[in-house]
Amino acid sequence: MQTDPSIEAYRRGRLTVVLSGVVMSLGAPLVRLLEEATTWQFLTYRSFAIVVMLSVALLWRYRLAVGAELVRSGMTAVLAGLLLGVTFVSIVFALLSTTIANALFMLSTAPLLTALLGHFFLGEAVGRFSWIAIGAALCGAFVMLGDGLRHGDAFGDLAGLTAAVSFAGYSVVLRAGKNQDMLPSVFYGGLFSGITAAVTGLLSTGLAASAWDVGVSFAYGSVGIAGGLALYTLGSRHVPAVELNVLSLGEMVLAPLWVLIAFAEVPSVTTLLGGTIIIFAVVVQASSSWLAAEAGGGGRRGLGVMAG
Repeated sequence: MQTDPSIEAYRRGRLTVVLSGVVMSLGAPLVRLLEEATTWQFLTYRSFAIVVMLSVALLWRYRLAVGAELVRSGMTAVLAGLLLGVTFVSIVFALLSTTIANALFMLSTAPLLTALLGHFFLGEAVGRFSWIAIGAALCGAFVMLGDGLRHGDAFGDLAGLTAAVSFAGYSVVLRAGKNQDMLPSVFYGGLFSGITAAVTGLLSTGLAASAWDVGVSFAYGSVGIAGGLALYTLGSRHVPAVELNVLSLGEMVLAPLWVLIAFAEVPSVTTLLGGTIIIFAVVVQASSSWLAAEAGGGGRRGLGVMAG
């Protein structure tokens, strides 16, 4: 029996989004390798790496027609890039200004915000399994918050919330532009955040950094960000907005694991417990969606997949 092409695309999209979370989780150990770079210096060179990598990817994909493709992507890609640029800047400030637990908790609200925005702007249905998975993920984030909550500050929490809101908006805009290539949005995101960081850096401490820190920033931008978000953007064409952030939450669990392996930094019991709950939420969401896809269109609609 032949499989519905839309179901096959849906399966590939889910797998691509999950893989994007794995790739983006590689950034945590790289940040630990920084020596003396300031926040703006790190953001500048990381963003430059994103722009370079996406330029190469777009040139390889479209050759001499890359300019026309950027124009064809239109204001939808520009808006998505602007929201992504805000995410790039705000999440770094969150991680550097408050505890990791606080930053992750704020960022973990993105799936709920995505569901609300997707329902309001795109009319996407949110089924009970999607809500259960989101609730479980938030509960896991609450557990991971643990003792770190009292050590956070208002600025860091606000930066984390800003990152969650902007990334949720990015996810919804991607879905709105699903019928066009939205890969340029990652290019725009790197460009916007890079210009912001470079101008601010030049006006404050300057942009001079060690070759090592520049290399670490480039590695993070080219692999952890450009690679991860390219996968996320490609997968988003076949996965509803509410599922996008839930399926990519594995980044928050895997990042502490890589740091443990590379630097023997042992997570707390609360972090491990919360991470387990988040992994469970990701597995439940992915499994329930897969079963619904196997059952056909009717089951998919009940799990938060776009109807029609």
